[in-house]
Amino acid sequence: MAALCMLGMGLACTCRGIDIISGRIIVSMTIIFLFFYGNTVSPYSAQVAGEIPSQPLRAYTMAFSWSVSFFFGWLLTFTAPYFINPTALNWGAQYAYIWAPTNLLCAAFTFFFVPETNKRTLEEIDECYNKKIPIRKFKSYQSVDTVQARREVVNHQALVHRQKAEEGVSV
Repeated sequence: MAALCMLGMGLACTCRGIDIISGRIIVSMTIIFLFFYGNTVSPYSAQVAGEIPSQPLRAYTMAFSWSVSFFFGWLLTFTAPYFINPTALNWGAQYAYIWAPTNLLCAAFTFFFVPETNKRTLEEIDECYNKKIPIRKFKSYQSVDTVQARREVVNHQALVHRQKAEEGVSV
């Protein structure tokens, strides 16, 4: 969706130039982009980034990823005026042509290299990595170690409950 919004902005500026209608199209595409970005990528990127690295590397990975994010944020903020300004490169809304393929590359990277962590504990994610489960199979993988640990807890609780019942202690 983000790539389509960026493409829409660039096409509006290329086809119509700068006028009222292209301005409305650009504003509409920006609103749609921000709605989808704000409800999908933005809130979940930090959450997923915190779940994927192993426990010993989590702090280092998060620090590195936020540093890279802040660097590119600064770089884009610094260079965007040069692309948009009429006295510099004068790309205007055609600047969005850079971001349409960039968004597609990010989507492809996410699809192929970011595992599905929905309804997984951190231990299950670590188990998938330790057993070298392919990224695409994370979602369907049945965690053996976690299931076994849960079984042991249930068996232990049943044993404690049975011992208390034999001793006459109300449970």
